[in-house]
Amino acid sequence: MPHLYRLWFYYGDERDAIISRIEQIPRITEYEKSIFDHLKLRFEHTYVEDLKLCLKMVNEYPQDYYFNTMAAHEAKSKFMPGFAIKILSQLQDPVESEVGLMWHYFKVRNYTESLMALKEYQKALDYLQSIPPHLFNLAIPEHLIYINIRLGKSKEVIEQLIYSYDFEDEKLIADFYAAAAYEYTLIDESDAASYFIDKAAEIMRSFPEERGHNFDMVDLFFMSRDFPAARKQLEKIKSQNEVDYWVYLSLIEAATGNATKAIEIYAQKLPHELILWRRNNLEYQADYMKARVYALLGQKDKAITLLERALQKGQLCHHLDFHRDLFLKPIFDMVRFQELIRPREYTGDITIVQ
Repeated sequence: MPHLYRLWFYYGDERDAIISRIEQIPRITEYEKSIFDHLKLRFEHTYVEDLKLCLKMVNEYPQDYYFNTMAAHEAKSKFMPGFAIKILSQLQDPVESEVGLMWHYFKVRNYTESLMALKEYQKALDYLQSIPPHLFNLAIPEHLIYINIRLGKSKEVIEQLIYSYDFEDEKLIADFYAAAAYEYTLIDESDAASYFIDKAAEIMRSFPEERGHNFDMVDLFFMSRDFPAARKQLEKIKSQNEVDYWVYLSLIEAATGNATKAIEIYAQKLPHELILWRRNNLEYQADYMKARVYALLGQKDKAITLLERALQKGQLCHHLDFHRDLFLKPIFDMVRFQELIRPREYTGDITIVQ
């Protein structure tokens, strides 16, 4: 069984080698085989088939945390947040163990993000506030920041919320400030965004690598539209991760109107079909990454066409993707984009969202 979960942390030839080892295990159980099949479907980016498999396993094991969570995640990512909520609403809270709390973290994320996708911000707030203290996890403060901002709370209230959590890790505080800045940027509250950008930067600069957990100084400079500073900051990470460097540089080139340079990066430096983007370290379709470039360039129809193609190829929506992706913000008001991300009902024919 431990071999199966190792697949999450490997890519390419290393992952293929582990898969070969798993396939040779003589006494693998039917349950373990189902997890293995599920993981292979995810790695092959066949998410509709994976959702079907997860739902089958949920029917067989109604309170199985793994498959309930994965089914909900796939449903949310296929624009069926209502169905994701229904799945998770039937799932009991875990026993108090490290494994149970880990899965509860994913339950909280998927449940809250599904409510947010439906713009049910008050319900999302009520849900988070109903979670008992012994089930606290780091998805709670992060999403409380997003939700309270969407409910119109002032920057003073948000800052008070950030400091209501007694964290010794200053990087978390920096990350919460950056998350607030990100959310205020999404809704065009520039004064509040600038305030939280400055606060996050002040804390991050006290760390050698100038980053929090999910955000760093490049993000902050991009949000503040200080593109010369963002370029300079990018040079510091080039030797550590060239893919991150080129992806972000393409976005900066696009945001500053350098269409030729922005697009050439994908032909010359990022020619692969799948790209590991640093924030989630997950495989993204190249068309999705290019869509952000075209959105920033103002070529909106081209951007949406690329998003549609990425979905057809097997792009799984993740947190901060599509309707919460700052780089796609220029197309948020497009009818085609709104139709693309429109919440669907689950009817049993899940291919309709593919």
